Amino acid sequence: MRIDNNISKSLNNIKKRQSIEQEKLKVKHISFSSLNKRHSSSNILALNKIKKEELDLLEAFINDRNNLESYKNLARFYLNHEEYHNCRNVLLEALSIDPHDKIISDLFVSLYEKIQS
Repeated sequence: MRIDNNISKSLNNIKKRQSIEQEKLKVKHISFSSLNKRHSSSNILALNKIKKEELDLLEAFINDRNNLESYKNLARFYLNHEEYHNCRNVLLEALSIDPHDKIISDLFVSLYEKIQS
């Protein structure tokens, strides 16, 4: 139960940061829209697509916390988007479910390599 509370708090913090980031981008978009409207729109669309993908992964993760695939997919997402702290947290939670999973171990190695480079 304590792990579920910690995960929920972490996910809520992530969602809050995402909302703040999206609001900042909206403000920037409005401020600079006259300078480069087409470029700003494409950046916001790309960011929205990434955030939607993340929210979909988080929803799958929340709906079934015993499904290691949800953990792995979310960890891969964070790893690919250079959100190493979030990736590490997800992998630690996955490790508590199955400490012998080879893919989780490989993701830890990948994370370590990216942090070192």
